[in-house]
Amino acid sequence: MAILNANYLAHRLAPHYRVLYTGSNGLVAHECIIDVRSITRDTGVSVDDVAKRLIDYGFHAPTMSFPVAGTLMIEPTESEDLPELDRFVDAMIAIRSEIDRVASGEWPADDNPLVHAPHTAEDATADEWPHVYSRELAGVPSREFAACESTGLPWVASTACTATATSSAAARRSRRISSSRELSRVRPASGRAAVGTDEAVREQPPVAIGCEPVAVAAPVSRLRRRSSR
Repeated sequence: MAILNANYLAHRLAPHYRVLYTGSNGLVAHECIIDVRSITRDTGVSVDDVAKRLIDYGFHAPTMSFPVAGTLMIEPTESEDLPELDRFVDAMIAIRSEIDRVASGEWPADDNPLVHAPHTAEDATADEWPHVYSRELAGVPSREFAACESTGLPWVASTACTATATSSAAARRSRRISSSRELSRVRPASGRAAVGTDEAVREQPPVAIGCEPVAVAAPVSRLRRRSSR
């Protein structure tokens, strides 16, 4: 399944990026390696810029510059389902469209959403906006690329990924602090005191990280054994 997923990515990305290490039948192994070196040579947009811009689209960048400098090595593994693969591909296609706008001269090489990525909540809400591209494109990029070939990136349009990640990080820190203070008072649901190897985990409400709400658990603390004496 990992090999199938990698070849699905390679097949969809091949019209937009050069894919390295394909076999005689045009297939890859469990890794899909995207070559950005020619893009860098022609436009000045580097693999670092592509990796940073993926954050604005709600993705942590894949392995960068290994095993070849100037490339992204994508290993989808067997755990990624088709909608998730499509989300990533659509983001990469949208980023390629942004690169083309740099190549055409619409955006300067030193002032475009790739070189200034990622765009934080502080960036997007600042009083001054000195860039030639819009705030909306910086923080919610999918709205200008709604015609992307499959999903239109609706997950980015519905959640300002970078902005929510900033506020969510502060919320998680606050919850961890308060939770650690309360762990000493936590008891099992049955009302009995925890003994032996029981561990207390205090579940918190879902927090939006990037684009998907996830449950955040407080630090786990092993409660002391009750004295048998």
